[in-house]
Amino acid sequence: VSPALLSLSPDGFADHKGEFLGKGSQVRRLRDACSKTGITLVACIDPVATARELTGFSERQWRDALHAVRRKLTAGKVERVRREKEARSAAKKTTKVDKDADEKDTYESLNVPLNPKVRLALDEAEAMNEDSLVYLSRGIVMAYKNADPKMLEQFQRVVLSVPESKIGGGADSARQPGLNILVVDYSSIYGMDCPAVDTLLMCDDLGRMLSTNDLQQFLGRLRRDGVALFTNFSTVCRATSAFGADAGATAAAAAPK
Repeated sequence: VSPALLSLSPDGFADHKGEFLGKGSQVRRLRDACSKTGITLVACIDPVATARELTGFSERQWRDALHAVRRKLTAGKVERVRREKEARSAAKKTTKVDKDADEKDTYESLNVPLNPKVRLALDEAEAMNEDSLVYLSRGIVMAYKNADPKMLEQFQRVVLSVPESKIGGGADSARQPGLNILVVDYSSIYGMDCPAVDTLLMCDDLGRMLSTNDLQQFLGRLRRDGVALFTNFSTVCRATSAFGADAGATAAAAAPK
């Protein structure tokens, strides 16, 4: 890239500079920057705090979401008790094959709908804390040191099981997976390969601490085409420049305020 830029005429360079520094689209919330068709990978220092911000909930909305999760869990437990009673009352009238089928239906088909695309088996939902269930209801999964093991299971399920073909096209979000925002800390970025990731978001609490090489490895999490978003102009320069931090600082100082 550098030789090509150095060979540009002054007018050509000015055109490219104008495009690079031109007015971009603005978002009101961090969540608005996330992909509407595929999976977004968000890297930050504090995944829990960032995930809370990504829910887009106010304090009141968060409390309401917790109450909604509790109601769904309670409804699932009530349904399980009802089915167990029915199974016991019908036990004398069925063959062993029928009993096995009834028992399987009683326990395996019970689930908790967290959102239209995310449903957990009741026993899975019971094993998770309520905060984690709210995050899942908003399509958010996390991976970080000392994370809830059940949350990590959901994270790995998304990473390993969502194919690139699952990504929708254009503005169509019908094919977007129900769990579509992966929030990670530094330790969880490298070596991760999720084919359906089409948007990267580097929060600058982490980005400003990374080297150019680290940032370029982060960009490598995009399998093919996609969008990489940074919350700091200097970090963008370091991520895309062979000249490292000095070039980033110079470019940031020269950028219009």
